[in-house]
Amino acid sequence: MAKKKLTKNMGTIDRGLRATLGILLLALAVSETIGSWGYIGVLPLFTSIWGWCPAYYPFGFSTCKTTEHGEPDEPGEPTPTI
Repeated sequence: MAKKKLTKNMGTIDRGLRATLGILLLALAVSETIGSWGYIGVLPLFTSIWGWCPAYYPFGFSTCKTTEHGEPDEPGEPTPTI
């Protein structure tokens, strides 16, 4: 079975905001300021690292700048595959 190539669908600002939110939620959870639900912060943190949001995928949504060929405009970064 051939692997399906997943194109990045998150731009720099989107990734930065998600990383910040993820770290903040995790810090608040570890310090017991909020309940254990704060550990959900791993999700936005991992999606920001990966550059691909599974919630955007079914709708074809993207906050990533693209070239005229439709590929992500972030050279040198690998594209995740499944």
